[in-house]
Amino acid sequence: MSCTQVRAILGGEDKCYSSTSNVAEENKRKFSLQLLKNGATFCKIKYDKCVYNGTEERCDYLFTVNINHNIQEWVFVELKGQDITKAFNQISAAIRQVGHNNLREKKISAFVVPSKVPKAARTDIGRAKETFAKRHGIIPVVGNNTHTYIVK
Repeated sequence: MSCTQVRAILGGEDKCYSSTSNVAEENKRKFSLQLLKNGATFCKIKYDKCVYNGTEERCDYLFTVNINHNIQEWVFVELKGQDITKAFNQISAAIRQVGHNNLREKKISAFVVPSKVPKAARTDIGRAKETFAKRHGIIPVVGNNTHTYIVK
């Protein structure tokens, strides 16, 4: 599926979509997508303040991983300061906004890339991960400053 087809699902302007840049970057935090599957393509979507301009919380970026022109996976990415619990809430909101019909029978992944993970907050983060996993059936990954997601 091309970015044009993803845009037909989510809306927004062409400038919000890219099939050439596999990196999402903001305030020295960086997420990159590396595809090792033969024939796999991607679409990077600048979701926050580009595709989605509403007042509800939302994550920064989405990626789709496509095989044979079909979306196989939706990847939700939040580049955050230190409030990781809020990042989980932002990704949850984006999942609702994209809609369960679009996500049905697709793999969903979630990544939070904070500037740092405060030691004192690790217990709270663990609880927030558990809540997120119960709600969405996936365990979000928390990186630190940079994270590369390798799709095999």
